[in-house]
Amino acid sequence: MEAQKSAKQLQAMETRQQIFNAALELLNNKDIEKITVRDIVAAANISIGTFYNYYKTKWDVYYETYVYSDAYFVEEVAPRLEGLSITEQIFLFFDEYARYSSEFTSPSQTKVLFNANNKCFNRDPHSGMQQVLRDIVSRGLKSGVLKPHSNILQMNISPGSGSRDDQKASDAISDYLMISARGLIYNWVTQDGCYDLRAATREYLTLWLKSLE
Repeated sequence: MEAQKSAKQLQAMETRQQIFNAALELLNNKDIEKITVRDIVAAANISIGTFYNYYKTKWDVYYETYVYSDAYFVEEVAPRLEGLSITEQIFLFFDEYARYSSEFTSPSQTKVLFNANNKCFNRDPHSGMQQVLRDIVSRGLKSGVLKPHSNILQMNISPGSGSRDDQKASDAISDYLMISARGLIYNWVTQDGCYDLRAATREYLTLWLKSLE
Protein backbone atom coordinates (compact mmCIF):
# COMPACT_ATOMS: atom_id res chain seq x y z
CA MET A 1 0.00 0.00 0.00
CA GLU A 2 2.79 2.43 0.93
CA ALA A 3 4.62 1.68 -2.34
CA GLN A 4 1.42 2.28 -4.30
CA LYS A 5 0.85 5.56 -2.48
CA SER A 6 4.39 6.71 -3.21
CA ALA A 7 4.00 5.82 -6.87
CA LYS A 8 0.80 7.86 -7.05
CA GLN A 9 2.44 10.79 -5.34
CA LEU A 10 5.35 10.62 -7.75
CA GLN A 11 2.98 10.54 -10.71
CA ALA A 12 1.09 13.54 -9.33
CA MET A 13 4.33 15.48 -8.97
CA GLU A 14 5.33 14.62 -12.52
CA THR A 15 1.94 15.67 -13.90
CA ARG A 16 2.06 18.93 -11.99
CA GLN A 17 5.56 19.62 -13.32
CA GLN A 18 4.39 18.73 -16.83
CA ILE A 19 1.59 21.31 -16.65
CA PHE A 20 3.93 23.94 -15.23
CA ASN A 21 6.58 23.38 -17.90
CA ALA A 22 4.00 23.51 -20.68
CA ALA A 23 2.61 26.79 -19.36
CA LEU A 24 6.09 28.33 -19.20
CA GLU A 25 6.85 27.25 -22.76
CA LEU A 26 3.65 28.93 -23.97
CA LEU A 27 4.66 32.11 -22.17
CA ASN A 28 7.81 32.31 -24.28
CA ASN A 29 5.69 32.79 -27.39
CA LYS A 30 2.42 34.36 -26.25
CA ASP A 31 1.24 37.09 -23.86
CA ILE A 32 -0.38 35.79 -20.68
CA GLU A 33 -3.68 37.42 -21.66
CA LYS A 34 -3.81 35.31 -24.83
CA ILE A 35 -3.00 32.01 -23.14
CA THR A 36 -6.00 29.89 -22.17
CA VAL A 37 -6.38 26.83 -20.01
CA ARG A 38 -7.12 24.87 -23.19
CA ASP A 39 -3.79 26.03 -24.62
CA ILE A 40 -1.98 24.73 -21.54
CA VAL A 41 -3.91 21.46 -21.62
CA ALA A 42 -3.02 20.90 -25.27
CA ALA A 43 0.65 21.74 -24.71
CA ALA A 44 0.86 19.43 -21.70
CA ASN A 45 -1.03 16.66 -23.52
CA ILE A 46 -3.50 16.14 -20.67
CA SER A 47 -7.26 16.36 -20.29
CA ILE A 48 -8.91 19.51 -19.06
CA GLY A 49 -10.24 17.52 -16.12
CA THR A 50 -6.70 16.61 -15.14
CA PHE A 51 -5.73 20.29 -15.24
CA TYR A 52 -8.48 21.21 -12.78
CA ASN A 53 -7.38 18.44 -10.44
CA TYR A 54 -4.23 20.49 -9.88
CA TYR A 55 -5.05 24.14 -10.56
CA LYS A 56 -8.09 26.39 -10.46
CA THR A 57 -6.89 28.95 -13.02
CA LYS A 58 -4.03 29.51 -15.45
CA TRP A 59 -2.63 32.11 -13.05
CA ASP A 60 -2.25 29.47 -10.35
CA VAL A 61 0.03 27.51 -12.67
CA TYR A 62 2.43 30.43 -13.01
CA TYR A 63 2.28 31.15 -9.29
CA GLU A 64 3.65 27.63 -8.76
CA THR A 65 6.98 29.39 -9.26
CA TYR A 66 6.90 30.31 -5.57
CA VAL A 67 6.83 26.66 -4.52
CA TYR A 68 10.04 26.06 -6.44
CA SER A 69 11.73 29.29 -5.34
CA ASP A 70 10.94 28.66 -1.66
CA ALA A 71 12.35 25.14 -1.94
CA TYR A 72 15.46 26.45 -3.69
CA PHE A 73 16.22 29.00 -0.97
CA VAL A 74 15.57 26.58 1.88
CA GLU A 75 17.42 23.60 0.38
CA GLU A 76 20.16 25.25 -1.70
CA VAL A 77 20.79 28.80 -0.48
CA ALA A 78 20.38 28.48 3.30
CA PRO A 79 23.12 25.82 3.70
CA ARG A 80 25.59 28.05 1.86
CA LEU A 81 25.19 30.81 4.45
CA GLU A 82 27.08 28.94 7.12
CA GLY A 83 30.44 30.48 7.93
CA LEU A 84 29.74 33.78 6.19
CA SER A 85 29.51 37.16 7.88
CA ILE A 86 26.05 38.73 8.19
CA THR A 87 26.81 41.17 5.38
CA GLU A 88 28.02 38.34 3.17
CA GLN A 89 24.89 36.34 3.96
CA ILE A 90 22.65 39.25 2.95
CA PHE A 91 24.58 39.82 -0.26
CA LEU A 92 24.41 36.10 -1.11
CA PHE A 93 20.67 35.96 -0.42
CA PHE A 94 19.85 38.90 -2.67
CA ASP A 95 22.29 37.88 -5.36
CA GLU A 96 20.45 34.55 -5.52
CA TYR A 97 17.12 36.40 -5.49
CA ALA A 98 18.22 38.52 -8.46
CA ARG A 99 19.64 35.46 -10.20
CA TYR A 100 16.42 33.50 -9.68
CA SER A 101 14.37 36.40 -11.07
CA SER A 102 16.58 37.01 -14.10
CA GLU A 103 18.12 33.62 -14.95
CA PHE A 104 15.96 30.86 -13.48
CA THR A 105 12.82 32.61 -14.71
CA SER A 106 12.38 34.61 -17.90
CA PRO A 107 11.46 38.33 -18.00
CA SER A 108 8.07 37.31 -19.42
CA GLN A 109 7.45 35.03 -16.45
CA THR A 110 8.59 37.67 -13.97
CA LYS A 111 6.16 40.12 -15.57
CA VAL A 112 3.34 37.69 -14.85
CA LEU A 113 4.36 37.48 -11.19
CA PHE A 114 4.65 41.23 -10.69
CA ASN A 115 0.99 42.21 -10.82
CA ALA A 116 -1.31 43.74 -8.21
CA ASN A 117 -3.52 40.64 -8.05
CA ASN A 118 -0.69 38.32 -7.10
CA LYS A 119 -1.56 37.33 -3.54
CA CYS A 120 1.58 35.22 -3.29
CA PHE A 121 3.48 38.37 -2.33
CA ASN A 122 1.43 38.25 0.89
CA ARG A 123 1.94 34.56 1.63
CA ASP A 124 3.23 33.53 5.06
CA PRO A 125 6.40 35.63 5.54
CA HIS A 126 7.69 33.16 8.12
CA SER A 127 8.28 30.29 5.73
CA GLY A 128 10.32 29.47 2.67
CA MET A 129 12.48 32.13 1.08
CA GLN A 130 11.39 34.93 3.39
CA GLN A 131 12.12 32.90 6.51
CA VAL A 132 15.67 32.36 5.26
CA LEU A 133 16.06 36.15 5.09
CA ARG A 134 14.43 36.66 8.49
CA ASP A 135 16.87 34.20 10.03
CA ILE A 136 19.79 36.17 8.56
CA VAL A 137 18.39 39.47 9.85
CA SER A 138 17.71 37.97 13.27
CA ARG A 139 21.33 36.84 13.53
CA GLY A 140 22.43 40.29 12.39
CA LEU A 141 20.40 42.00 15.11
CA LYS A 142 21.65 39.66 17.82
CA SER A 143 25.25 40.24 16.78
CA GLY A 144 24.77 44.01 16.57
CA VAL A 145 25.70 44.17 12.88
CA LEU A 146 22.17 45.41 12.06
CA LYS A 147 20.40 48.11 14.05
CA PRO A 148 16.64 48.26 14.73
CA HIS A 149 16.12 51.81 13.46
CA SER A 150 12.85 53.35 14.64
CA ASN A 151 11.82 54.58 11.17
CA ILE A 152 12.10 51.09 9.73
CA LEU A 153 10.34 49.53 12.71
CA GLN A 154 7.35 51.78 12.05
CA MET A 155 6.93 50.40 8.52
CA ASN A 156 6.50 46.78 9.64
CA ILE A 157 3.69 45.49 7.42
CA SER A 158 4.00 41.73 7.81
CA PRO A 159 0.63 40.08 8.47
CA GLY A 160 0.49 38.27 11.77
CA SER A 161 3.77 39.67 13.08
CA GLY A 162 4.44 38.95 16.73
CA SER A 163 4.63 41.62 19.38
CA ARG A 164 8.09 40.71 20.66
CA ASP A 165 10.58 43.48 19.98
CA ASP A 166 13.16 41.13 18.45
CA GLN A 167 10.68 39.60 16.03
CA LYS A 168 9.21 43.00 15.20
CA ALA A 169 12.66 44.33 14.33
CA SER A 170 13.52 41.24 12.27
CA ASP A 171 10.22 41.41 10.38
CA ALA A 172 10.52 45.15 9.72
CA ILE A 173 14.08 45.02 8.38
CA SER A 174 13.32 41.93 6.28
CA ASP A 175 10.26 43.67 4.81
CA TYR A 176 12.31 46.78 4.09
CA LEU A 177 14.92 44.80 2.18
CA MET A 178 12.40 42.64 0.29
CA ILE A 179 10.24 45.60 -0.74
CA SER A 180 13.34 47.43 -1.96
CA ALA A 181 14.55 44.41 -3.93
CA ARG A 182 11.12 43.82 -5.46
CA GLY A 183 10.98 47.47 -6.52
CA LEU A 184 14.28 47.06 -8.33
CA ILE A 185 13.10 43.86 -10.02
CA TYR A 186 9.88 45.60 -11.07
CA ASN A 187 11.93 48.40 -12.64
CA TRP A 188 14.13 45.84 -14.38
CA VAL A 189 11.22 43.90 -15.82
CA THR A 190 9.40 47.01 -17.07
CA GLN A 191 12.56 47.76 -19.03
CA ASP A 192 12.52 44.25 -20.51
CA GLY A 193 15.60 43.19 -18.57
CA CYS A 194 17.87 45.61 -20.38
CA TYR A 195 20.49 45.76 -17.60
CA ASP A 196 22.32 43.30 -15.34
CA LEU A 197 19.92 42.74 -12.46
CA ARG A 198 22.50 41.03 -10.26
CA ALA A 199 24.98 43.89 -10.64
CA ALA A 200 22.27 46.47 -9.97
CA THR A 201 21.12 44.55 -6.89
CA ARG A 202 24.64 44.60 -5.45
CA GLU A 203 24.87 48.37 -5.97
CA TYR A 204 21.48 49.09 -4.42
CA LEU A 205 22.04 46.63 -1.58
CA THR A 206 25.15 48.55 -0.56
CA LEU A 207 22.97 51.65 -0.19
CA TRP A 208 20.20 49.78 1.63
CA LEU A 209 22.62 48.36 4.16
CA LYS A 210 24.07 51.79 4.88
CA SER A 211 20.63 52.80 6.11
CA LEU A 212 20.80 49.96 8.65
CA GLU A 213 24.19 50.86 10.08
